[in-house]
Amino acid sequence: MNSKLKILICPSYFGLIYYLKRFDLSLLKVITSNPKLKDFCKKVSIEVYFIATPVNKSRENLYKQKHKIRLLSNQFHNEDIYFGFYGFDYQSLFLIKELFKNNKVFYSHLDYIFPRINLFNLLSNKLGLRLLIDRIILRSIYNIPIEIFRISENRLFFGIEEKVIKSFYEIIDLTEDDLIWERNKLKIIGNFKVKLPIDMVFIDQGNKSFDINQDVFLSINNFVEKNGLNFYYKNHPNHNSPYSEQNKFSLLPDIPMELFEGQLKIALGICSSSLNSLSSKCQHVISVIDLVDWKSKKEYEHYRSQILTSIFIPKTIKDLDDMLNSICSSSALDKDRIQ
Repeated sequence: MNSKLKILICPSYFGLIYYLKRFDLSLLKVITSNPKLKDFCKKVSIEVYFIATPVNKSRENLYKQKHKIRLLSNQFHNEDIYFGFYGFDYQSLFLIKELFKNNKVFYSHLDYIFPRINLFNLLSNKLGLRLLIDRIILRSIYNIPIEIFRISENRLFFGIEEKVIKSFYEIIDLTEDDLIWERNKLKIIGNFKVKLPIDMVFIDQGNKSFDINQDVFLSINNFVEKNGLNFYYKNHPNHNSPYSEQNKFSLLPDIPMELFEGQLKIALGICSSSLNSLSSKCQHVISVIDLVDWKSKKEYEHYRSQILTSIFIPKTIKDLDDMLNSICSSSALDKDRIQ
């Protein structure tokens, strides 16, 4: 095993999990702008460097931030740097550019690719003009080819086209190592108080583009209470949902769901990337994407297309009830839990 340290640039848990499946925990250092990911790394004894996002994004503050990021990059020489994103976190994209001067940088394709916006389409409204001005400012300060990408009509973000990233950095497709992943999971889970195994979990997407029908939670509640299941609600790490409090659900700690592979029977959610990750490791994976009220048809269609065919998608509440009842009637869930 290569014992050289791995420096990971991770704005989200998704990227960190990818690398935890491939590199031993003891070899990792993480750089992140995500405060919850920072806290998680500290909790599990991963050395972490935090890039605080300035609240006031004036030109003066952005130049100060640029200076801080350069100072951070100067701490690394002849290291192996890994990242797998192209958008949202433009500060880290600038950091990667700086790290490239004195280190080897490897890029893995991990994120969904959203379409880049034709800039002329932004000229017709105030929000579009504001984004165009911000793009010019960010490009001039950080000197990286920032573009604007669209998730839905009202959800846009800054990033760099993946083809540009691939032209600058070495592309690498890392092979998952089951032994390393199992070892890392055991080390990490021991830091959290969670009753195992988990019979059932609902994974919140943290998305403001839809409203979850309360009938979904009524169906889940009835199933959980009827069968006395060990059930948790998992908030998105960057968004606290009102649904868990409304339904008095037990909350799972801020820990990636993938760490419970092999300890989880039923996973429900909407379109979280965790559902796809769990689809081959969990007994039953269910997406209720068709049972929520979407505000954007395009966004719904995008996320719907990303869900693996092995995941069950009920069309109605009755479909959900029937699926849950069929799981229970098979007795597999109950027998495993009792044993």
